[in-house]
Amino acid sequence: MITVGNYIRFALVCIMVCSIYNQTDAEIGLQVKSMDGTSLQQAGIGQPFLVEVQMTDEHANMRTPALQTADGVSARHSSTHMSSINGKSTVRHRYDMFVDRMGKYTIGPAVVTDYGQRYASNKVTILVGDEQKTTVDAKRKRRGAHEAFLQLAIDNDHLVVGQKAVLILTFYTNDDSVTLKQYNQPDVAQLTVKPLRGPQTGTREKKGKKYRFAEWEFTVTPKQAGSIVIPACRTDYELAVTSGLSGFAFFFGPQVERKRVYSNAVRITVDPLPAHTEPIDAVGQFSNFTAQVKPAVSKEGEAMVLSLALTGQTDFDALAIKTITGMPDALKWYESKQQITDRDDEQQTKEFEFVVQGMREGDWEIPAQIIAYFDVRSHTYKTIQTVPQVVTVLHNPVLARTILSSPGGAVDADAHVDHGPVASINEIDAWYTATQRAPLPWWLFVLFALLPFVFGLSRAILRNVQYYYLQHELVIRKRFAYPWARRLLKRAEKKRDGQAVYHILVQCIASRCMVAHQTVSLPFVREQLQKAGAPEKTLTAWDAFFVELAQQVFGSYKAHEYDGVFFIQAREWLDTLEEFL
Repeated sequence: MITVGNYIRFALVCIMVCSIYNQTDAEIGLQVKSMDGTSLQQAGIGQPFLVEVQMTDEHANMRTPALQTADGVSARHSSTHMSSINGKSTVRHRYDMFVDRMGKYTIGPAVVTDYGQRYASNKVTILVGDEQKTTVDAKRKRRGAHEAFLQLAIDNDHLVVGQKAVLILTFYTNDDSVTLKQYNQPDVAQLTVKPLRGPQTGTREKKGKKYRFAEWEFTVTPKQAGSIVIPACRTDYELAVTSGLSGFAFFFGPQVERKRVYSNAVRITVDPLPAHTEPIDAVGQFSNFTAQVKPAVSKEGEAMVLSLALTGQTDFDALAIKTITGMPDALKWYESKQQITDRDDEQQTKEFEFVVQGMREGDWEIPAQIIAYFDVRSHTYKTIQTVPQVVTVLHNPVLARTILSSPGGAVDADAHVDHGPVASINEIDAWYTATQRAPLPWWLFVLFALLPFVFGLSRAILRNVQYYYLQHELVIRKRFAYPWARRLLKRAEKKRDGQAVYHILVQCIASRCMVAHQTVSLPFVREQLQKAGAPEKTLTAWDAFFVELAQQVFGSYKAHEYDGVFFIQAREWLDTLEEFL
């Protein structure tokens, strides 16, 4: 007999079987793409590309797959993306790949084990050549105008160890809305890379199209022989995009899309230096090596400057002259400074300065200084040298003077000097003449000692004066109201500033009445004059003059040209106010 319970049990068993079937029916696939997601036909040597492993599973509980690669292929798991559509989950794992040798390589399978079940993806064979080749789909072509790419180039791809070359990184775009954000400097263990100049910007034509560009230059110097790959560089930039929120750009700012573009890689061949028994100082080309001493004549103990200037093309940062060969014992020297100067003929000049001191009187020769180097043009070892320099050291009576004082203070020229316990003059390190200084006068010593007390007393007096002024400010302002007003009135007359007269008189009346200047008005002044006993004729004349003053400041037209008569009237009214207020 079939019951309802049997139907329910049968349905549950079917659901469990279906779930187990769906769980084991997982898919895993592997694709090779460029860094911008386009299909990759050929990878470029030294240029990164992507491997995307896609797994589809109902429960999305599968672990990170292990990607199997051939020798010479480096892989790094960079990101994981998850999505779910209609209950079906998809997990995408991305790996950054890098190959530094040309050839054909097999990538995959990607293997993952889930609940004891092993899943493996397909394998992909990728060809690695000199440059990357991609397939641009029709959708990308329809996007039209935007182009941005990065190029890496070197001025010489066949070098010897220690030879300097210039590496050029150039970013191109045909979109004016593109904004550069950052770039990475090439970093190769076998090379010494240093920034040279940039960014230089402008416009340039390539393949019949005009592009904006930004260009950086680096100096690269190989440290070992072999075939060296300078990997691709990257540049991040922002591109303005049009969206449905363009009307809200005032609130949210302009809409931009952050993008990254990679350059090509560059391969250079570095040869070892030919066998040579003697050490060398540099690798490159040199056109001039000069020496100069200033001044060429000096006294014993005084300093002279020896300058060695070397001009050419080499890694001047690594070039150093640490010693002056053949320097006479009578001349002592030590290093001072170095500087590198760029020239217009693509050469540089490095100047080495040394301080030289003549220790003994006479004419002394600084011999020629020699630089041994490997010439990269002729591929031979060469030397370049300076011209010998002659310096004259004169007698210095200050250094030669030896004063031996007897107990009585007289100088005994025949006195015997015992040099036993006394050390001899230092002739090894740099030294200079030290003259005896006059002692500090007593009056100056006392003045310096009293300075702190004078400073403290002046600050105390200033604080007391400020306190007194704050306590009696109104009284002081009332007392000096008219002298201050006359002084300001004279200054306003000199500047022909008639509008300032109103403020001068208002402030004067406020100070005399000991009120705020905002209180002063026509009725207020009339009331104060009446209390002081001013006649009606004076009050009427004051009313007319005050109204005229107010019109000069607040009116829309000028009632007076500020001639001498206007300021004479102002001084007369100042005298009248002083008589009553």
